[in-house]
Amino acid sequence: MNKTNRKFIVLIAIALLLKIALFSYVACSARQSMFAPDSEGYIKTGITLITEGKFATENTKGIFIYQLYRTPGYPLFLGILNVFFRIPLIGIVFVQMVLTVIAGYFTYKAALLIDEELAPLSALIVLFDPPATVFSMMLLTEALFLFLISLFMYLFLSFLRTEKIVSLVLSALVIVAAVYVRPVVYFIPVAMAIFLVFVFMRKSPKKAFFNALVFALIVYGMIAPWHLRNIKRFNMNKFCSINNATISEQWGTGLYRSYKRNKDPISKGLPPVAYYSNVTARCLFSLFTRPANFKYFGNRAITVVGKVFSYPWIFFWMLGLLVGLSKMKGNTALYFLAFIILYFTTTTVFATMWGSGPRFRVPMVPFMAILSAYGWQNIKRRFCK
Repeated sequence: MNKTNRKFIVLIAIALLLKIALFSYVACSARQSMFAPDSEGYIKTGITLITEGKFATENTKGIFIYQLYRTPGYPLFLGILNVFFRIPLIGIVFVQMVLTVIAGYFTYKAALLIDEELAPLSALIVLFDPPATVFSMMLLTEALFLFLISLFMYLFLSFLRTEKIVSLVLSALVIVAAVYVRPVVYFIPVAMAIFLVFVFMRKSPKKAFFNALVFALIVYGMIAPWHLRNIKRFNMNKFCSINNATISEQWGTGLYRSYKRNKDPISKGLPPVAYYSNVTARCLFSLFTRPANFKYFGNRAITVVGKVFSYPWIFFWMLGLLVGLSKMKGNTALYFLAFIILYFTTTTVFATMWGSGPRFRVPMVPFMAILSAYGWQNIKRRFCK
């Protein structure tokens, strides 16, 4: 066993101990912390999906109300574990905790594809990330989505290294699953098509467009049945209707067309360009610098320790990330990581605006982790000359 693998095993062991300690507290003293406002809806639709074969909720009169607002991925995950395998809700939280550890493993393997030296620190940043840990203790999509997006990262980096089409196909299939869990990645095939053309155009224009087409066709081909379901059920060609609550000009919560409905006292009255610049900057600051909130666990000691740890932690990975972004030097793999961070950043601010915070940072953590490790590698080399 080499030194890098030994470091990773130690990190896994420490991370597991800390996560199990927090899980044990939740299981014994704070089970209410498992539930967020969205949790009940996920649980009900998941149970109905498994028992009745319908993506719907049942009202008090026994009538099924079919769902368009959300997607079935996470409810299906809950339903399979709770109904089929008879795992209680607290047991599902444990499974989610394990998924965050596996996400750390995928990040480790992905970093090895770039530089062996980056792997331990990359894994550490994912395994000890406070928002990823906090939200894995709640019945929300974060842990499952983090697992899928880190697997996508590993598979796509494998494709960039080997150019084997099987890795590209597998990465597209993982994105299919991720879209059904959280539709924020609905437009990733378009983004990845642009990236693939950018990467392969010089080598082979034919290969560039072929790879882009394969990725897009797999993803959109496999989410098309859900579009057909919604056309048939609701007469609406939409994957889901959550965009009505985020980018609607009249009542949306996102940055898109928010000028007319702006009630923010700081930016109210500013001309459009100044308004959007001001609000975007503040949303970005919130997205990348707000710490995880440990208040959900109802324990003052945990809350204080969480805050004391979170701020230095943010400074640590942020410094590495900024240096890493400035030192990419034409590295295609690093460009991919930065490109996905840009995608999630843009969609988050665009769709959630003031809601941009640590929860929406979780999917970016594996990508930021490797770039941050790369930045710290550059810092170390500079000071060790």
